[in-house]
Amino acid sequence: CAASARLLSRTGQPLAIPVAVTERETDGRKVVAADLNLAPLSAGEYVIELTVGRGAETVIRLVAFRVVP
Repeated sequence: CAASARLLSRTGQPLAIPVAVTERETDGRKVVAADLNLAPLSAGEYVIELTVGRGAETVIRLVAFRVVP
């Protein structure tokens, strides 16, 4: 499957911080993980947009998180 991710601001604007996507198998299931460096982020709310596709099917998941001081 093909997977990609990007970091968005709380208003949905893409941010220029790379998000690394890895895929592994755990207990016979494929697991997709998104990793990013939080150091350049200021306090606030963010969203990781994860897009996974296989054949003609594409699934998008949004994961919100907050950085606190």
